[in-house]
Amino acid sequence: MRTLYLFCALFMVCIPIWAQPKLKVMTFNIRSAEPNFIAQPYIDLIEKYKPDLISFQEVEVNTSRVGKKDIIVEIASKTGMFPLFAPAYKKDIGKYGVAMLSRYPITKSNYSALPKLGSDPRVVLFSEIILPSGFKTKFISVHLDHRTSDVTKLEEAKALYSSSLFTENMPIVLAGDFNMFYMGPISLKLQEFYDKICNNDYTFEYGDKLDYIFAYPKGKWKILSTSVLYETGKLSDHFPVFSEIEYTP
Repeated sequence: MRTLYLFCALFMVCIPIWAQPKLKVMTFNIRSAEPNFIAQPYIDLIEKYKPDLISFQEVEVNTSRVGKKDIIVEIASKTGMFPLFAPAYKKDIGKYGVAMLSRYPITKSNYSALPKLGSDPRVVLFSEIILPSGFKTKFISVHLDHRTSDVTKLEEAKALYSSSLFTENMPIVLAGDFNMFYMGPISLKLQEFYDKICNNDYTFEYGDKLDYIFAYPKGKWKILSTSVLYETGKLSDHFPVFSEIEYTP
């Protein structure tokens, strides 16, 4: 009988540990898939690391330059993921913006324009994801302008910590190219609301840290591993950031 009680107690203790959701998250500025405009290198990367959520920036869809192709849909179809694209502006016969892929069903999505404070319009893409366990999280993909000052960029970034984002008390994963330094005012402002769940290694070919992954609520996400994937070489002028994280209720 004591053995049975012990087994039941251990089982009850272990259930929450087993149930803690884990996610593999990647963000990658793909520079419009230059120079070859083909999907296969990105498919290979996904098949190797098997991310659950991916944020893409500098995405061209159906433009003349990319051969009138939708590279995000092509990648999604070859990897079994769910795609979303948010156009920031029209580009010749197609569109330019940000995108995301999810290994799990996307139950809600929308996008909104950021304040146009720099040279190009910018957009933020929002989604809600549901895991097989029933765990739900918001996933946000963003690309902030690189030509604005920190003062104006703070205005642009307000959409990422708007009170409306937190009203449902749902966990959030935020990823993208923020064009900011890790100890700069935009990063510090975001970290009032989010934990930074990546390292500070450079992500841009000239040695700058520009690409990040954040998570809300603070203190609830544990980093299991994180790295910058320099193996992608000249595939882009940015390198992917990849983090495996665990949510602890």
